[in-house]
Amino acid sequence: MSDTLEVPIPAQHLHVQWLSADHGLWVATGVSERNSLLHLGRIDLVEGLYDAFDRIGAAIGSFATLGEAKAQVELHS
Repeated sequence: MSDTLEVPIPAQHLHVQWLSADHGLWVATGVSERNSLLHLGRIDLVEGLYDAFDRIGAAIGSFATLGEAKAQVELHS
């Protein structure tokens, strides 16, 4: 049994930063109001679609543009 409690943090309380970790891979991080660095999600470019994943790796969906995928990751963070 895990002692970790997952508490969603609204994106408006985070400063979201997107980094391209590799070709076709983007990672979102955020700094909370308490200066904690958080992993918010990632996007993989696969066969022309942008596959978005939340902070625990669950699939959010596939999107036609990088902007749409980023918006969905931020919405789910």
